Amino acid sequence: MTASKNILSKLGEIQKELKAPKNKTNSFGKYKYRSCEDILEAVKPLLFEQGLTLLINDEIIFIEGRFYVKATATIYENDTEKSIYCSAYAREADTKAGSDPAQLTGACSSYARKYALNALFAIDDTKDADTDESAIEAKERAKAETVAPAKTAKAKLAATTTPAVVTAKAPAETTAKKTPNPIRAELVELCNSFPDKLNLTELAKEYKLNNDAPDENFKKALDYAKFCLRLDASGVNTGYPEEV
Repeated sequence: MTASKNILSKLGEIQKELKAPKNKTNSFGKYKYRSCEDILEAVKPLLFEQGLTLLINDEIIFIEGRFYVKATATIYENDTEKSIYCSAYAREADTKAGSDPAQLTGACSSYARKYALNALFAIDDTKDADTDESAIEAKERAKAETVAPAKTAKAKLAATTTPAVVTAKAPAETTAKKTPNPIRAELVELCNSFPDKLNLTELAKEYKLNNDAPDENFKKALDYAKFCLRLDASGVNTGYPEEV
């Protein structure tokens, strides 16, 4: 890696100004996500302002009997051609029903490129304070803080009620409470990140996934998806080698 204070300063300005929110929404899981294309669309004007050029290239690497796609995102200073880069890896699955080898490689490339860009531009999920999205989030937080005391009072009242009444009201209380399902959200994100490998519609049909489905169904579908992608329980690609 070659770098100078000047190019580092320019990169810092881009990292400060870049906003690449998760604007795409999956209607099934009601889950937001961003793609590699979303990042590129947001960063190109900032690169132009700073006199920088971004290049992304892929390299196929064979390590211990497996093929990996190594994506490298590099920014060059137009005047000096000094550069800074970040790389990310993704391992190809052995097979995937309905996908040819080109599609498998393309899915790995998209995944690796997205996370190389995330690392290079230090992308996070902060929202600009002036955006509608930020205002909506603030409103939802205030609403949650207002509702929480009411639920606590209701729980205390239930604790002092006779056992027969508690038994009768417990199912209704359970039904009314809507808690986000992290397993469902993770499954949807994996399907969005690997559309050429995972088909959410097929998984929903195979594992009978719907709004009333038990968590166990989503857990089985998630385990299958991770098996196809060779991910461990925390969602990390176990095939990623350490960068040297």
